[in-house]
Amino acid sequence: MEINTVIITGATGFIGGALAKRLLQDGKKVYAVGTNQEKLKKLEQYGDVVQICAKFDEYNNIPQYIEESVDVWFHFAWQGVANDENNNISIQLENVNVACSTLLMSQQLGVKKFIFVGSASQYKIAHSENCNYLINIYGTAKFACQEMIKTIAVKNELDFNIILFNNIFGVGDMSNRSTNSLMRQFRKDIRPKLITGNHLHDWTYISDAVDGLMAVVTEGKNQKTYYIGARTPRLFRDIVTEVANIVAPNMQLIFGEYHDESYIDYSKIDLDELYNDTGFVCNADFKESILKTATWLQMIDD
Repeated sequence: MEINTVIITGATGFIGGALAKRLLQDGKKVYAVGTNQEKLKKLEQYGDVVQICAKFDEYNNIPQYIEESVDVWFHFAWQGVANDENNNISIQLENVNVACSTLLMSQQLGVKKFIFVGSASQYKIAHSENCNYLINIYGTAKFACQEMIKTIAVKNELDFNIILFNNIFGVGDMSNRSTNSLMRQFRKDIRPKLITGNHLHDWTYISDAVDGLMAVVTEGKNQKTYYIGARTPRLFRDIVTEVANIVAPNMQLIFGEYHDESYIDYSKIDLDELYNDTGFVCNADFKESILKTATWLQMIDD
């Protein structure tokens, strides 16, 4: 599929913003929807962008900005990802409602393909036998939204794909997710409390995440769910040890001080499907990616 014009809801977020920048640099027209006017404004330097500053209750105004046919609608927008809000039922239900309404809006505008960006967290809900995972309303909402998106799209004969991400890191991520938190602690010579870590895990650099999204849109098969990340995840303890060796080589790590069983069972996810359909593989050098991210974190922290 050829891409010329796209809509990105959630264009001021980490991944949505990186995707918008890449598309603009490639000469594509982007209708960027977000809540941060300053971040939207910064996209002007990269290319042909239409800035749409809108909260969820203002999404009905989006069609008035659309001046032409649109090839792809990427929906990243999701509130309450971290802290106590990820268990706020009202916020998570609003996310589901907005995502489904956005899909229907894309149909009205004649958008050729809709991309719903989910999270590997929803696989904890779909495939875990441990009911303790169900206390995470965010993951439950993502899973419910995924199933509703599929139902609505198939019923209305809309082209769509579901994307699963886990632990996307890199320059530009302003969050306090575990990837950033660990690198910050290593940089400050603070030994973090770590889980045993004998489970599979994955860290994916932002450039690979964007490349994977482009592969899905241009070569992915309709109605499929794709995981964008490593085809061969590594043990958590091995990844963290390598990160520590890069950022704080003298630090002695102790695994097993912290108890948390909320990890993803990668055996339940088809890690080869994106490669089989598109030939995509992650290419970012891990050491270089960690160094760039750690240096950037130090710059913004100082």
